[in-house]
Amino acid sequence: MAETRIIPIAPRAAAPAGSGGWAPQLSASPPLALYVHFPWCVQKCPYCDFNSHAVRDDGIPEAAYRAALVADLKKQVLLLEEDLRQRITLPEFDQPWRSEHAAATSGDRTAATYTAWADDRITQAAVSWVLTTVFVRFCEDNRLLTPVWIAGPGHRYQESLDAELAYFRRNPEHTHREWVEQAIAHLANTPATRGLVDDQAMLHTVSPSGQAVGRVLEFWRQRTDDGALVHDFTDEELDTRFLGDLYQDLSDHAKKTYALLQTPEFVEEFILDRTLEPALNDRPLDGFKMIDPACGSGHF
Repeated sequence: MAETRIIPIAPRAAAPAGSGGWAPQLSASPPLALYVHFPWCVQKCPYCDFNSHAVRDDGIPEAAYRAALVADLKKQVLLLEEDLRQRITLPEFDQPWRSEHAAATSGDRTAATYTAWADDRITQAAVSWVLTTVFVRFCEDNRLLTPVWIAGPGHRYQESLDAELAYFRRNPEHTHREWVEQAIAHLANTPATRGLVDDQAMLHTVSPSGQAVGRVLEFWRQRTDDGALVHDFTDEELDTRFLGDLYQDLSDHAKKTYALLQTPEFVEEFILDRTLEPALNDRPLDGFKMIDPACGSGHF
């Protein structure tokens, strides 16, 4: 590590009378301090006056951050699972769930007991709710959505709080669940994101309590001592591959049960270089169609 030196700066003398200038008279040099900040900025803002130096490509511990994010989100999934187990005992869910299990059993689509079958669906629903909030946060941080529901960097954080407060003033009987469902409805009405939250999405099978969704909002709104969001997904390249990583890693049970595992990038590139690239050399991209029966999260 390079040696750190503190260089004293001598105070300037007071400006001569009538010169219009001003400078303090100091009997001694003030103590100096060195402030070092490691931001997660994608690029330097034009108004930033910090003496900034970019790190090497391997200088940001991205893998460590993602591992920490997965660990945090797993806790949120477990908390939602606990809440949903209570929710499915309510009349609005109990009978429909039992009827669906009976139909699945008679149709030879499952041999699991109701408890095991329900636990599996609860896990999928909890993961679906958490992943949907991750996607909303990604859109908010990268300004892909005009409204802000959960949080966002800079002034967008306060925008989310103000919008939520205005919503509860209009709908005092609603909870945090209904507030987040506004974001889900927005995704459903947007063509590019409609498929993420369509009727097949597991988040529609059972809804968590307002209190449970409130805890999820508190998680996403955590800030550091300097006011920055703990989890900020701002990305100039809009790389969403990490969403697929989260999908396969958030539930160990689902990962083992459904053999969730993304194809490594080097394997993807090897296959595409020998299939898709030659095909595009022979025909135009317009009208080109392909099918992948096991597309998973769709990144391949």
